[in-house]
Amino acid sequence: MSLNSNQQSLHEQALLISKNFKKCETDLIDILQKVEVGRVHCALGFPNLFQYANECLMLSEANSYTYTQIAKKAKEIPALKTEIEKGNLEISKARRILPVITEENHATWIEKAETLTRVELEKEILKENPEVPLKESVRRLTKNRVSLKLSLTDEDFRLLQRLKTLLKSASYEEALSKAVKELIQRKDPLKKAERVMRKKSEAPQSSGEFILGELIPGSKGGVVRIAKRTPIPASIRHQVFLRDQGKCCYRGVDGRVCHSSHFIEIHHIKAVARNGSHSLENLTSLCATHHRYHHDISTPDLMRARNL
Repeated sequence: MSLNSNQQSLHEQALLISKNFKKCETDLIDILQKVEVGRVHCALGFPNLFQYANECLMLSEANSYTYTQIAKKAKEIPALKTEIEKGNLEISKARRILPVITEENHATWIEKAETLTRVELEKEILKENPEVPLKESVRRLTKNRVSLKLSLTDEDFRLLQRLKTLLKSASYEEALSKAVKELIQRKDPLKKAERVMRKKSEAPQSSGEFILGELIPGSKGGVVRIAKRTPIPASIRHQVFLRDQGKCCYRGVDGRVCHSSHFIEIHHIKAVARNGSHSLENLTSLCATHHRYHHDISTPDLMRARNL
């Protein structure tokens, strides 16, 4: 029994689309590598490659994670991308071996990924590294509740059990909720700033001055004034955190504001080395990625941090 003409046509279309789809996967990995090297995501206001893939390229969270992680690992191990391009290595299996593959063992693990079934491959990975954590996942249950799936070491689980006992909590959820709220209250710079500023009847005024060093001879005559870097006063730091709500204010070339709350640093819009002060107006909040990116490009008119 053979396919009729219509069935044969549909089959050939499916084969072509499948081939193009696999080609698109390798092209996506390749362009993500180039985007990261060129720091395109930084210029557009994204703090990391994952967020760029998810929000700008509109990939799902799962696909954003998979392709960005493979793209990063393939920079260290080019053979990973080569085998994917040849069609020998499936994307799903490539993702699974990321926690165990290294430059030294990559040939062995690529061969296993190409020849073993998914179940067999997972068993081999667990044999190699029993501590490989399960991928965390978050799933929304209702408007106000989410389901969080993660793995813990035995030690961390024992600590969680102890915490549950100390807090006299009825459930692990209640224990975590209490602990997280208390830790955020103590450690979050934004919460600390709110507490400090509440205690002050009037916000402290910054003079905008900083200490200048001695005048020293320049290489071509004249003198050079060297500024001694002094710490930003705590009261000013608190005001910056409150004003910016502990979020990155970097504005990308298309107008997108980063708004990341991870690894926030305070940046001088006019550098201290150029007589910039610690005044509130001269300070802005940047995530570590955009702080480093700004200093690397070192072009003042590309800095759009405060034009919200």
